[in-house]
Amino acid sequence: MDFLNFATALHEATGVDIPEQHYAKLVSLDDIVSYLERSGA
Repeated sequence: MDFLNFATALHEATGVDIPEQHYAKLVSLDDIVSYLERSGA
């Protein structure tokens, strides 16, 4: 699964939109969880 499909699946599951400019910040599972927590998911 490439990152775009992963980001799309996260959006569908959580309702959180992940702008493309944020992709580089999401390099680990911890980064993704922190991002989702900050976004209110």
